[in-house]
Amino acid sequence: MSQSTTTVNRVRPDLLIAIFLCLFSLYLASYSGRIESSDSLRVFDATNSLVNFGDVELEESLWQSPPRNFALDDTTPYGIYNNTQPLMPYLTAIPYALAKLIPNVGQVHATWLLNMVMMALSGCLMYVLGILLGYKQKISVMGALLFGLGTIAWAYSKTLFRDPVTLFFLLVIFVLLELWRRNRLNILWVVFAVVLFILAEGVKSSVIVALPALLIWILPQINLSSRVGRILDSIFFLSLILLFGASLWQPLFDLLAIIPSQFFFIDTQTARVAIHSYLFSIGGSVWATSPIVLLGIVGTGLLIKQGKRRIVWSVFIMLVGYATGHALLTQVHWFGGLSLPPRFMLPTIPFLMLLVLPVLESALGSKNRLIVTIVSLIALFSIAVQAIFAVSLVDAYVELLPAEANGLVEWLPGLNQPQYLRWLVLPQSWNSLGWDIAWTRITGDWIGLGFLGLASLAWVSIILQKYRWLVIGLTVLGIFGLSAYGLSQLHQHDTVYWANTPELFEVLFILESEAEDGEPVFLAGSADVTYERFMLNYNTSSNFRPVVLGFQQGERTSLEDTPTVISTFNRDRLDVTTLRYIDQIASNHERIWWLAHNSDFTPWAIRPEEQYLFANYYLINEYETGNPTVRLLEFSTVQAPDRHDFRLPEYSSSFRFGENITLAGYALPSGQTFTAGDVVPITFYWQTDALIDVDYTIATFLVNTGVVVLEGIDSPPDGGFTPTTAWQPNQLIPENRAILLPDDAPVGTYQIWLRLYVTGTGGAEQLTVEGGEMFEDTTAILPITIEVMAD
Repeated sequence: MSQSTTTVNRVRPDLLIAIFLCLFSLYLASYSGRIESSDSLRVFDATNSLVNFGDVELEESLWQSPPRNFALDDTTPYGIYNNTQPLMPYLTAIPYALAKLIPNVGQVHATWLLNMVMMALSGCLMYVLGILLGYKQKISVMGALLFGLGTIAWAYSKTLFRDPVTLFFLLVIFVLLELWRRNRLNILWVVFAVVLFILAEGVKSSVIVALPALLIWILPQINLSSRVGRILDSIFFLSLILLFGASLWQPLFDLLAIIPSQFFFIDTQTARVAIHSYLFSIGGSVWATSPIVLLGIVGTGLLIKQGKRRIVWSVFIMLVGYATGHALLTQVHWFGGLSLPPRFMLPTIPFLMLLVLPVLESALGSKNRLIVTIVSLIALFSIAVQAIFAVSLVDAYVELLPAEANGLVEWLPGLNQPQYLRWLVLPQSWNSLGWDIAWTRITGDWIGLGFLGLASLAWVSIILQKYRWLVIGLTVLGIFGLSAYGLSQLHQHDTVYWANTPELFEVLFILESEAEDGEPVFLAGSADVTYERFMLNYNTSSNFRPVVLGFQQGERTSLEDTPTVISTFNRDRLDVTTLRYIDQIASNHERIWWLAHNSDFTPWAIRPEEQYLFANYYLINEYETGNPTVRLLEFSTVQAPDRHDFRLPEYSSSFRFGENITLAGYALPSGQTFTAGDVVPITFYWQTDALIDVDYTIATFLVNTGVVVLEGIDSPPDGGFTPTTAWQPNQLIPENRAILLPDDAPVGTYQIWLRLYVTGTGGAEQLTVEGGEMFEDTTAILPITIEVMAD
């Protein structure tokens, strides 16, 4: 191989573009656009906040790890995206912001294209690096495509993890340093590399373990004596033996861990299992998930024989650095990520592919058909394995394991026993769970096939030089057109994001019109049981912030489900952090919103969060959508009287409705003076002297001199959570109500009118009232007035 400085001129722009188009088209064919992990959700949540509010706070992923401590004056006590590694949301903000400008493209759908671009560009960089290392065009192109199609780069292109971005940055850095090695006077290459390394560290700090490999990479070419070469080779192979032995034999691992254990605690047993799994297990190692890198074993020998120990040692140090660094520092969290391991080892994959390049070169120039056949079969097998990973719901792997796995993705037999290899097990899920391909969710299989066709067209442009630019142009047009159509169809029909629920779009329109100043919109549960995914994909407003509180232990998801916490005291049903969090947010906003996914229509639902809001704040609007499972409630955050402080009502009353119901008293927590646009909150205290067999509805009014009538919301007591049929004799029943004064409410004195009725087949039947001033004989007029003053 020639190592002349002119090799940089051999990079062909047409081939570079063709490689990108081939890989990107194939990635689009298996595109998922699905939030696959809590880590990805946090990245997207921070991106959402960055673009819409200029910060990186976490509201929609709040349920994962709600903040335990916050200052009393903290107006937005949301979680904060990792301050030490903040760069990822700034990168994902690019496709997110573009999606805001393009109609009919979902925010999640667009953002999940980022790593597809990163992996396709990384394939291009593999080609450039191959050329810089002196390999011919065919070998460099082949290495680039095998990296993109034959390694876990393909599967992880579907995610929003940080690792693909780290991989891309590292590849650029290695290319820059290789350029500098060829012209050491051009210090700009080093400057650019240092800047990119800092950026990479801002994406994921684990990139620091690649620093020793980078230092070895920039070593100048030294003609070593045969004796020194043999010593280095002996050290290399001894290191491999020790690493392999330590991963199997605990005493040897403990011995080697003596020095690092002086600086920090090491759980040596967990770390040994981790290193074995990362590097040597048949189900979870880098070669087990990317079989093509097995050829690197032979490639290592060829590179040593050629005197290219710099490449071998650099790759080896990077591989060991990532494996041991993660194993020693993360301890019990050694697995991590999806059920497709090893995620954090992904940045090492392209450098392991550098060890494969000499094998490809040797096979391509060999006349031995057996060698060519073996290399070809390994390559095809590796591509087939990646295809299985790419189309499968890899996070469903644990569901396919036997019961003894206990739902553990890091179950050791799953990593070390052949029958549990992921590429064998995952196809079993296709019939029951389907493929993890977005186009199948909208019955648009032909879209995926279209991208496969475009990938084939790009491959043709690589092979045929004569019409390459023409074919490239056609491929680009095809990708743009098919992507635009496919994304618009997903926007309209993707059920994962509730696109088939028009009532949610009604709610979104209401919130965009009515909410302001980043008001919180609370949602219950987690992503799988609420409308969080809808908000993530379709909301681009800076008027409100969707906040997902987390699934409460006092709730259940179906009639057959049993709550973890069973209590008649609603506060016990809610996590204490949730209680503090709601109150903290409410204290900094005049309004809060509640987007419910259940109602009386789902009588098995306990709805502890909604009960808490009704008990502590004042409902001022309930927006009906026609779908009882899509309800938007607007609450005033005036703090209601504490129901458990045993105080008597602020004002006593002697009104009696019907034969059994008494209004014992009431409270006006905001006083008696208001201006137009204010909320008038009222807490009523009811009693009954006997059980009631009818569910009554309560109606409230503000009446100005008998002319202007402002109505509150008619509803059963406490929003239906304490219906009159549930009242116990002689028990004091508090319930909160509010009337929203319109912006044009006339100035003057208003009376509070109160009525109870039941709706039957013959219309509304009103209870008679006695014990004070009345309108007719069915409406109580409270002996207190409020004043609406000029603004």
